[in-house]
Amino acid sequence: DDDVTVWAAAIVSALLRQNRLDLAYSAFLTFLEPEAATSITVPYDANFKGLRGAGPFSWTVDNKAASFEPNGGLAASSYGPSRKSIARQATKIPAGLNRASIVMSGSVTDRGNTFEWAIYCYHSTTPFWTKRATNLPSEPTLMTETFTVPESDCDFQRIELAGLPGDFPRTGRALIQRFEIEPLERALPE
Repeated sequence: DDDVTVWAAAIVSALLRQNRLDLAYSAFLTFLEPEAATSITVPYDANFKGLRGAGPFSWTVDNKAASFEPNGGLAASSYGPSRKSIARQATKIPAGLNRASIVMSGSVTDRGNTFEWAIYCYHSTTPFWTKRATNLPSEPTLMTETFTVPESDCDFQRIELAGLPGDFPRTGRALIQRFEIEPLERALPE
């Protein structure tokens, strides 16, 4: 089973080096374990269960700042004087209007370190969507927001959870239970 994981990662990496994102993503899906393949979400492993899958199409987590919880969820800390990537994943979100649903809770002090979600077109360094998580409730709470994926040069995207520095060096903590994206069939009424 581990041999399959190693081969899957090698094949996906080789395709990425050739800039064949479409084939790399297809290979990633092909090598998923059956139980993971039947409940695929965007992004993959939306409930942070630590499901196995070849990177970068599964969560890559900075082990110094975050860890998967035993029953699902990602426990994250934001600390330090600069922006820091905590978790990231490449994914395929359809062009057009989409909705992000985030369930998270935590503890962020006034003017202390906070969190930010960002989505980038795969080859871009500038996000087309960001959502700051500055006032986190102590109980898990659903936050939703719509965003538009650009029509051109954005077939694949990168999702990132980052820690942001505060005015004061106070560690922010969060438990993310879900981050999921769904396409919307029609624009929301104005």
